[in-house]
Amino acid sequence: MSIYSEKLTDAINKLESQVKSKLRCQEILNVSDLTLKDLAIIEYVSVKNRSMGEISAYLNIPPSTLTSIIDRLMSKKILKRISDIYDKRKVYIVLGNFGKKIVELKKQISNQVSSMMLKGLDDKTTTTLLDILEKMNKNLEND
Repeated sequence: MSIYSEKLTDAINKLESQVKSKLRCQEILNVSDLTLKDLAIIEYVSVKNRSMGEISAYLNIPPSTLTSIIDRLMSKKILKRISDIYDKRKVYIVLGNFGKKIVELKKQISNQVSSMMLKGLDDKTTTTLLDILEKMNKNLEND
């Protein structure tokens, strides 16, 4: 099994390198002088409204550090704070208008890269690939 593990590791590393170059991550980061941590926060918040505690735990950073990052992203209209309608003491971080545009840009670029990766593959091969990737994800979830 180690022969396959090594080949899989090599294939994943090559794929990751090519995807990174195609994704034009720098283009997204340069949109508003974003750091990789900023982008991680934007992606995490894009899934659902998050509390400061959730974001802090997810990124494993102290709340004081997170507050300064959130304040900076708020000043750029990327994120905003909203109060819970039932408990005004609870505050959630949500995407601002510019944050929504950044997420949309990342989705567009990711879709373009996915299309490039699947180019030349027939439906059967694509279905098989997706099935294998799904099984691999389940293996990782179960460990």
